[in-house]
Amino acid sequence: PSSSHRFGLNHKRNGGCLQRRMRTVVPLGWKRVQCTISLTTLLGLFFVVLVGATDIAATAAVGEEADNPAGKTLDASEDVGGGNFFSRLARRAAQQRAAMDLGSPVPEVLHRVTLDTMRYPTAVCNDGTPGVYYFKPSPGGVNERGEENSEQWLVFLQGGGWCFDEQSCAQRHVAAPDLMSSASYPPTRTEGGIFTPHLSSPLAHANKVFVMYCSSDAFAGDAGASDHSNGWHFRGQAIVAAVLQELSRGG
Repeated sequence: PSSSHRFGLNHKRNGGCLQRRMRTVVPLGWKRVQCTISLTTLLGLFFVVLVGATDIAATAAVGEEADNPAGKTLDASEDVGGGNFFSRLARRAAQQRAAMDLGSPVPEVLHRVTLDTMRYPTAVCNDGTPGVYYFKPSPGGVNERGEENSEQWLVFLQGGGWCFDEQSCAQRHVAAPDLMSSASYPPTRTEGGIFTPHLSSPLAHANKVFVMYCSSDAFAGDAGASDHSNGWHFRGQAIVAAVLQELSRGG
């Protein structure tokens, strides 16, 4: 019996592409090439339409966010409204992205505060320059939980490794001088992430403090410069204590 009978197919000699492909006894011919090209073309067109629809959805999502400049967090379970499939998909994506977004396109700007070495003589960096922190006071008011913003504090200790002998400290001073000295710290510092004043953050309007790391001791050391330390101070503990005391005095 023919291959068509073996597969249980009943079709005419000029049947469709699918049946013609299953007739193993018929050699590859122009008809099969035509069928293959037709199927490939259809798949290609489908892919182009899908990509175009995705671009439209992405554009609509951007427009959705533009209509929501305040960054209001939307409930992803809410009805996404009418429109065609792709516009609804775009709105859903925008809602989910807004619900997960804890950042803000506008980072926070903090201002430099240099510790007074007359008041805190040991709060110094490796090279003896004074410790520094950056500060942004709370704007006041009450958050959504009824808490006073001015009573909230975010104190961030900068990281940066450490050095432990003459060679490692000499290399560190060349490769990363700002981690051993406050001499070149700018008057302001811009921070994103947890510092951003996004309304969805519970710390949006807290007092914000960024403590610069210039002691190379994980903020745990309390040793002055000596021959044993190769002339470097390791006063990270004193810097943190001085910052907290200064903040308790009113910033």
